[in-house]
Amino acid sequence: MMKISTLTKSATVTGSILKHARWAGTVLVSLALFAAVPVQAAEPVGKVILVKGRASAIQQASVTNLYVGAPVYTGARILTGTNARVRLQMADGTSIILGGSTEFVVSDYHYDAVADAGRASLELVRGFFRAITGRITKRENAPFTLKTATLTLGVRGTDFWGEQHPNLAQIALISGRSIIVSTRAGSVEITSPLYGTRVTSADKPPEPPYRWSDEELARAVGTVD
Repeated sequence: MMKISTLTKSATVTGSILKHARWAGTVLVSLALFAAVPVQAAEPVGKVILVKGRASAIQQASVTNLYVGAPVYTGARILTGTNARVRLQMADGTSIILGGSTEFVVSDYHYDAVADAGRASLELVRGFFRAITGRITKRENAPFTLKTATLTLGVRGTDFWGEQHPNLAQIALISGRSIIVSTRAGSVEITSPLYGTRVTSADKPPEPPYRWSDEELARAVGTVD
């Protein structure tokens, strides 16, 4: 009886070991197959077409110096040095120019060329920018927005300029349809080219749009030329 019991126990243990070995083997095979399947990399949403001076990007879990032809991905945080210039060409044809001492984020950007539809969400943390919008804003109610620390900008097919500093933000419509500048306290719509507005606080409404002088426009454009 002792021998039969011992043999039975041994067989049970051996079966258990074999069962776990087979399970472990299955897991290893599954992991190997999973590892063999290539992970699809994120597609670029734009590229760098001009770099003057020092500029870098934080994206795809790395920091790189920008160069002509460098890809731009959703989530990219771009930083420019003093007097630097960077120009981005986005997937829908939108052109974005950044001035010196600027921090700019491509928060979300998607364009489907087949459906001719997309969305864009950008952020100007500090510094200067100019954007000449492409296909996304050609469609009605297309979501194309830019945010700063003090305002949110809604864009409808246009060429516009802006700056953000700790106590001041300025936005100007260079040409095109319209831009809507909003804060927590109110909003204004600019529909006339060469008009702009100022924002001094997120808790104050934008100033009424006014026609910028030639000197003001020249200074603005000069920050991104």
